[in-house]
Amino acid sequence: AALDLYAGAGTLGFEALSRGAVSVTFVDHDREATRLIQKNSLMFGDRQMAIVQDDSIRFLRKSDARFDIILADPPYGTGALTLLKNLALQRLMDDGTLIIESAAREKWRDEHAVVKRYGDTQISVFRRSP
Repeated sequence: AALDLYAGAGTLGFEALSRGAVSVTFVDHDREATRLIQKNSLMFGDRQMAIVQDDSIRFLRKSDARFDIILADPPYGTGALTLLKNLALQRLMDDGTLIIESAAREKWRDEHAVVKRYGDTQISVFRRSP
């Protein structure tokens, strides 16, 4: 099961589906974004998907669901990356992976992450051990 936070058009979640994810939950606060995800979901037929219109941090706080992979692409400069990481790790299954995209200029580093930089983008990867 995959979780796509700050889903936007759902690109990361749809990629997870195309690569074998059994299910994807898309979360975005914007009504137009969730409508676009709903429209795009029609291309995936009967695949298991949930689309939630909510703030990603609020969703993580109130959800008790667990995921194998969590993909988060928050708007650059929001500054809540450590909070996002801490809440998302609580929703991650053992041996699960959390991937957070951020702006390299934010200089956000976490000692538990494997960090890759691609131009102006930084990808931080966390693994939850059993």
